[in-house]
Amino acid sequence: MSPAKAGPFLKKARVTSPSPLACAKIHTMTSPVTYLQESYDEFKKVQWPTRRQTIRLTGYVAGVSLVVGLYVAGLDFVFTRLLALVIGR
Repeated sequence: MSPAKAGPFLKKARVTSPSPLACAKIHTMTSPVTYLQESYDEFKKVQWPTRRQTIRLTGYVAGVSLVVGLYVAGLDFVFTRLLALVIGR
């Protein structure tokens, strides 16, 4: 498509900066008591995993960690041997 036929597709989007008033209100500090109350309310909304789910997912994490650890150890062993051959020790 030539630029003449592109028409409205090539118009640049107009970027505006936010007003100074919008930038002025960033964050207000809440009191520690209010923070703790709101945190407690949020914890009540959380759907916690069951004991069975926790055990199963912990097993997955341990298994994947073991596999990745063995993989990295294997790479370390191979590259150490290759480097020893190259250096000549």
